[in-house]
Amino acid sequence: MALTLMIWGLPSWLESARGTAGKSPLREASFTKADIRALSRELGLPTWNKQSNACLATRFPYGAEITTEKLSFGRQSGECTFGHGFTQLRVRVHNDIARIEVPAEQMETMLHDENRVAVVAALKELGFAYVTLDLAGYRTGSMNEKTRHAAFQRIGRNSR
Repeated sequence: MALTLMIWGLPSWLESARGTAGKSPLREASFTKADIRALSRELGLPTWNKQSNACLATRFPYGAEITTEKLSFGRQSGECTFGHGFTQLRVRVHNDIARIEVPAEQMETMLHDENRVAVVAALKELGFAYVTLDLAGYRTGSMNEKTRHAAFQRIGRNSR
């Protein structure tokens, strides 16, 4: 099945849920992520500062066929790179290229020999031919950038 994700808006799972009987009570109560984290911390929940886990499909480019095997591959890619002291880390899958995103202030940590060597070895063992570090750093929605760029180019061409 080929997965089609939204270009601009909500994550695909949230957009899909709009047409169902599913409820989002915290969203309906106007809670923000910051509100939920603050309340969780106040309640002493151990997950109050846990990194968010976006849908595994966001690890793949738009138009890519998403299979159970590819989702498992995306999950394994994230798991084998986690635990090296990063507050946020994403492995974006571009066929045989692993594009790693970490916060800009943590790039130096990724480049320390012990981390770099371990991460490259783990990802190559999974089957990646190339392992890259995205110099723009971690950002949500990075897979949307190419689509947004293409949309702006089309708009610009059509407005002339």
